[in-house]
Amino acid sequence: MAHWTHSADPVLVSLLGGLHTLTGPLVGSLIFVAMREIIQRFTENWMLWFGIVLLVIILGFRGGVVGVIQHVVRRPQAGGGE
Repeated sequence: MAHWTHSADPVLVSLLGGLHTLTGPLVGSLIFVAMREIIQRFTENWMLWFGIVLLVIILGFRGGVVGVIQHVVRRPQAGGGE
């Protein structure tokens, strides 16, 4: 049975991966689960550290992880001759 504390997980996963693509929430869910598992191994206060890391990533990557990757890939090379 789902607990009320998990109700925000789909929103966080979408924000983490990116809202503008289909792959954003998929990538976000992989990162979300992996990050949670890694942090749980190192501390008993994993929810606090997980929240801090999640906030830093969400605020730092405005378009989500997939959005930042797309931006980096599409960015023209500096001094490319044009």
